[in-house]
Amino acid sequence: MGDLAAIEQEASAAWDSAAQRLKQVLSVMQSTAAPAREGSSHSLSAAATEGLTAGDSLPGEVRALDAFLQRHGPTGGWHPDDHAEFERILRACRGNYAHCNQLCQQELGLLHCLPDIEQHASWHRKLQELQLHKRLAVQRWQLRKREEQAALVERQQQQQQQAGRQQEMLQQQETADEKARQRAALVAWKQGREEQRVQERRRQHAEEQEQQRREQLELQRRQQENRQLLQQRSSNAPHADGCCGSTHCKGLSGSGAGAGSSPQPSALDPATRHRLQQRSQQLLSHRAEQVQRRSVLAAQQAARVDSLHRHSSSQFAGAAQRDPQRLLQPTAAATMRQMEVLAEERTAKDSCFIRHVAKRAVPGWCGGAQLQ
Repeated sequence: MGDLAAIEQEASAAWDSAAQRLKQVLSVMQSTAAPAREGSSHSLSAAATEGLTAGDSLPGEVRALDAFLQRHGPTGGWHPDDHAEFERILRACRGNYAHCNQLCQQELGLLHCLPDIEQHASWHRKLQELQLHKRLAVQRWQLRKREEQAALVERQQQQQQQAGRQQEMLQQQETADEKARQRAALVAWKQGREEQRVQERRRQHAEEQEQQRREQLELQRRQQENRQLLQQRSSNAPHADGCCGSTHCKGLSGSGAGAGSSPQPSALDPATRHRLQQRSQQLLSHRAEQVQRRSVLAAQQAARVDSLHRHSSSQFAGAAQRDPQRLLQPTAAATMRQMEVLAEERTAKDSCFIRHVAKRAVPGWCGGAQLQ
């Protein structure tokens, strides 16, 4: 019994030292992982192990665990069934190796002696420590990988933002260039339109000058014809007009000759003279007809107005006498309404309060007596 107590004390001291080391490691890593039970065997994730072996060089904890497993095997030299029974008993003892050794001696005493069980227990404790160190190393590696991934994501985001800013700047530059091209095109269009307006004004001015020149030529031609006509009339005028007429015609011909710079026109032929006479006669007859038509229309209008005046005078003459007082007198309808109002019999309105009290309610002081 003394040996068992010493072994139990030694195992508890070893357990306390292992727990203290575990707490120190956890405090250094600032991890929130709960302390695992000593009897449970946790397997590492395949992805983390592959990442450690493939991407980075193996840390010392992983190499130490691999070397330990290669040297002692996954079951510490025991049969897998015996090792599984040992782990079951250790879990039942809640990680107490001293108590586990006693139970294993009772359960597995036929196959393993007490020193063998204690040696296997120490091997299992060492395996648990190495696995714990490996898990911590894997956690550190995962943390570093997460930080690297976060940094990579941040760099990618920065690159995307920079690319977006560059794209935005490029779009702004393209927009500015397009606006500059549009402004240049607008300026060119305005200049072209102004040039077209100037050309149009010049063309209109040239047309106006040409029109004025033509009108001037037409005026000169008409003046020339009038001078020729006056000269022809003066040459064909009868001698009965006397000296005054001849002097007047000479003055007209002299003024016409002085006004124009062209030479004296020749006499008109008989056909032209006859045509001019017919045109003058037609003009005079047309004017006489217009004057006669206007006088006839004026006479008809005057006759119509006179007939309207006579008709209105005959219709309204002596129909009413002047009586200013009739405006202050009432009309027949108003007089009839006033007479009806005066003849109407009016009765006082019945308030139905004093006369009909007995019919409405019985006072309380009557005590049920009927009012007559």
